[in-house]
Amino acid sequence: MSRSNAHGKRQASTQGGHHKSQKRARIQEEELAAERTLLEDGARSSRNAYAQARPADRSRHN
Repeated sequence: MSRSNAHGKRQASTQGGHHKSQKRARIQEEELAAERTLLEDGARSSRNAYAQARPADRSRHN
């Protein structure tokens, strides 16, 4: 009988043992990239709003 679990998937030990950790690392990288994009977009929009503010409004922020 082959080494498989009840769902027909191979166990991690037969896949080199690090398949799941590689997948988890890739997912974390994608999540971090998405978070960085959101933060950069937020910072950019804040700078744009500040640049478009009237001079009197900008002086309040200093």
